[in-house]
Amino acid sequence: TLFRSLYEEILEPGAVISLKGPGKIGKTTLLTRILAYSETRHYHTVRLNLNRTGSTVLRSPDRFFQWFCANATLQLGLEARSEELGLYWNEALGALTNCYLYFRKYLLGQISHPIVLGLDEVNRLESHPAIARDFWALLQSWHEEAKDCPVCQQLRIVACYSTNACIHSDIDKSPLNVGLVRELPPFTPLQVSDLARRHQLPLSEGALAQLQSFAGGFPYLTRKLFYQGARYELDWKELLASAATDTGIFSDHLHELLQVLQDKPDLLEAYRQVVIAETPIVLEQKQAFELVCLGLVRKEQNQVTASCQLYRQYFREQLSSQLTIDN
Repeated sequence: TLFRSLYEEILEPGAVISLKGPGKIGKTTLLTRILAYSETRHYHTVRLNLNRTGSTVLRSPDRFFQWFCANATLQLGLEARSEELGLYWNEALGALTNCYLYFRKYLLGQISHPIVLGLDEVNRLESHPAIARDFWALLQSWHEEAKDCPVCQQLRIVACYSTNACIHSDIDKSPLNVGLVRELPPFTPLQVSDLARRHQLPLSEGALAQLQSFAGGFPYLTRKLFYQGARYELDWKELLASAATDTGIFSDHLHELLQVLQDKPDLLEAYRQVVIAETPIVLEQKQAFELVCLGLVRKEQNQVTASCQLYRQYFREQLSSQLTIDN
């Protein structure tokens, strides 16, 4: 299984795991489980969510990497003394090299067990190119150094990247391609069935198949449907009927996706073609790539189709309504 393979990988000296996928696909949950497993092996864990970096931290690579080092130090129970940081911070070397040396010469030297560094929302750096370039280079250098450096092998990294960020970039692929790269797949029907049992929802095979089609196996959508159904004892048919509306349980999520499309008229028109089509269609390569990054379509060979019935129903109504108003 996916969990087992990632648990085995984090035990490897110098392991780097890159988890990629659209927003709300389950990357953060998987990161949490990997860190929890690491703690059962008596590894030290550090967790940094880059969405929590303030604007002042992101003003320069120096500020960012000092924040990075100080947070890791505190979470490891060590003293984040400015004089310690100063010993390894030489302006002539640059922020990237300074951060590398601080981890190698100071942090890893103070710790007896491997450190697992969990990095969530690293896509936040996409809007800060100077920092992003250095950060990708740092991950790559750690990964390469670990092949021959016993000290560097004590550092293990799990980085989560939301592919939603790719649509705001000039590149045609996500930049996080270091180490073992895993793009998170949707739940299988068996996993959906197991999750229903865990929520004590006695759904028939037909209802489970309907749910699989409606939510497309997306972990966030599936879990929220089960949570709402179990907690509030809602009628299953009524829950699905209201879900694809502006007042349903996914309204905030759907509004966010709609706003992204509205900010990119060409992409909005491309997705309108997808949701009104009864069969898979061919789009321009860049448009198809961006819609895949958002999780709005699935691609097979050169054709795309809506990734789930929830998106098809909601956006078919919304985009058809907008087209009528515009005309």
